[in-house]
Amino acid sequence: MFSVGLKDGLSSHGGRAQARTPARRWPTVAFLACMLTAVAAAEGNGPRTERSGSEATTRNVAQTDNPTRPEAEPKTGRKAPADASVRKQAGTQKTAGPRREGPSTGNRSAKQAAGTPRPAENRTGGDDRQAAAKPTQGRSDGASPGDHRATAAATSAAAAAASSAPATATPTGPAALRVLIDTSGSMRQNDPENLRVAGLRLLTGLLAPEIEAGVWLFGGRTEGLVRSAAVDDGWKERARTLASRIHSRDARTDIEQALEAVTRDWQATPASGPRSVLLLTDGVVDVAKEAEKSVASRARILGPLTERLVTAGIAVHSVALSAAADGALLEALAQATGGHSLRVARAEELDRAFLHLLEGSAPRDGLPLADGRVLVDASVSELTLLVFRDKSAPPLTLTSPNGTTLTPSDLPGNVRWAREPAWDMVTVRNPEPGEWRLPPGSDPDNRALIVSDLKLAIGELPPRLETGNPLPLEARLLENGEPITRDDFLDLVQIRATLEVAGATTSDEPLGRTDGAAAWTGQVQLDERSGQAQLIVEAEGRTFRRQRRLPLTLATPPLAAEFAGLGADAEVFRLFLEPVAAPAREGTVVLRVATPDGAQQTLRAQLSAGAATLTIPRAAAGEYRLEARVRGLDAEGLPFEQDLGPWHLQALTAPPAVATPPAPVTPPPDPEVLFATDWGRVAWQVGLANLLAALLGLAVQRHLGRRASAASSAWTA
Repeated sequence: MFSVGLKDGLSSHGGRAQARTPARRWPTVAFLACMLTAVAAAEGNGPRTERSGSEATTRNVAQTDNPTRPEAEPKTGRKAPADASVRKQAGTQKTAGPRREGPSTGNRSAKQAAGTPRPAENRTGGDDRQAAAKPTQGRSDGASPGDHRATAAATSAAAAAASSAPATATPTGPAALRVLIDTSGSMRQNDPENLRVAGLRLLTGLLAPEIEAGVWLFGGRTEGLVRSAAVDDGWKERARTLASRIHSRDARTDIEQALEAVTRDWQATPASGPRSVLLLTDGVVDVAKEAEKSVASRARILGPLTERLVTAGIAVHSVALSAAADGALLEALAQATGGHSLRVARAEELDRAFLHLLEGSAPRDGLPLADGRVLVDASVSELTLLVFRDKSAPPLTLTSPNGTTLTPSDLPGNVRWAREPAWDMVTVRNPEPGEWRLPPGSDPDNRALIVSDLKLAIGELPPRLETGNPLPLEARLLENGEPITRDDFLDLVQIRATLEVAGATTSDEPLGRTDGAAAWTGQVQLDERSGQAQLIVEAEGRTFRRQRRLPLTLATPPLAAEFAGLGADAEVFRLFLEPVAAPAREGTVVLRVATPDGAQQTLRAQLSAGAATLTIPRAAAGEYRLEARVRGLDAEGLPFEQDLGPWHLQALTAPPAVATPPAPVTPPPDPEVLFATDWGRVAWQVGLANLLAALLGLAVQRHLGRRASAASSAWTA
């Protein structure tokens, strides 16, 4: 462009002066172009001036005074809490109280009803998303004292050690039992008559022939007494004879080393059937003179050793003999591994304690024994009668169905009779079918146990249950280990389940069977009292009877549950979890919610001071199903796990919809709107354009000047 302009100038006018004319014009052209650009920019950026008649006012359209438009929400950088957007609409919602698959366990205390703050921190989650919710401080849902409420105690299962172990299939093979008996020196005071001998003889005499069992003694070290093997007549005879070697001479009580010794091979191999250890001790962990070593050993028992036992599927059942025994250790060990723990005050109670723990670890079929009478059917190949008696009672007699009276001094070849100071045990091989009779009167712990191809099987039950809850049951009849499915046989059988607490029947319910099913199902109601209980399941057919007795431990639940926000004007449900007794040290709550439209939600909260609150949105009418699980450490620092629910909450109508504010209305532009100029902005834009144009013009002028000078010199030459 520059070369063309220069050529034109030289050819038209010649001379030096004419050659500089285009260069002087460039700044002016650039200035005019910049002015036009600035004016265009001013037209696009300036505010509008609206004229109404002869009067004009200037204002920003974004600030138009529109009475129907809400003020803009302040931008705080945080999302408003969910509760902030919910408005109460009285009379727009109807609800029914929560329906729970189980009974209520009471009302809230006066202090709790007064509105004690309940801290909570919950997260709401769907399938693959989670959103934080504002922690709730106290009851902020406006619930009145007249709100419907439901309080429910929940179910506790195994401890965290058990829940963290890998899931394995339930073993179905024969049971295995290993017995550990304390021989420390303190037994001389707590068992001066060495009644451990009679207790072991009762235990081994009642073992079913198909299980594997062994016996060890322990103190400062562990020694085998009866080699672990399949139980038969020879094994029982050896156990009866060797039981007399039980002593009280050891100086220490090394429970850790004893448990390791008798379970080491089990820890290294998978279980083929239920595995149990029965531990009897009267003391505390005592491994050395230095107290810190015993403390460390106890900690290892509750830590790594318990985890290994759980992983290997080993349940530890314990008997604490004397008040000095470390009951907390034994209880925690039993709870974590799925066993039972009993405490007896006197050695005279050992026999019955062994009986009850055996029924929990290696149960076997029995027959109902009422007023000394027991009906034996043709399928029974062996009958064992255990009869407790006072020392002053006359010698026991047994009458067969044919009228023959048996005594310890006159026995046929198929009968064995063991007699100890507190009990008699009579075993009859191939008993005659019919009614066998003992003297009138019966101790509640008397038993009639059998060996038969016809067995009563009960579905697996947790050893520890929470008070006040229903206990679901399933029962089957087996023949040679296989479920019986013949309707012509099963239709003639009735099965009942009874719960006994402190010797009194608290629940007695029939189990039902649907057509074509091989199992009977039903439930019994657990007592509100904590402590030991016994579940008795009896099957009665036309020609036979069967009975199973299973010990249960009823424990007070760590937490109780209560609902609020069930009124007609509520838009959320609130679940309050509160400690029943001493607050847990820590814990996590996971609540699963199934909404009426089929969606699934997961809420989480941390226990604070043993309590938590969770808020469940009510997004639609219909039934909400809730289930919760809590895991943590109890007041003593021991792990616990508790299941709550399920509950069914009814929302009869959907919550009121929150009104959506109308979109802002922008008035149409006035055709007379003119564009005013922001002269301040134009001034600095023009000034900047002039400066750039001047600099550009100066550069071009200098460049053209040099070129013109060179051309003039060449023309002159």
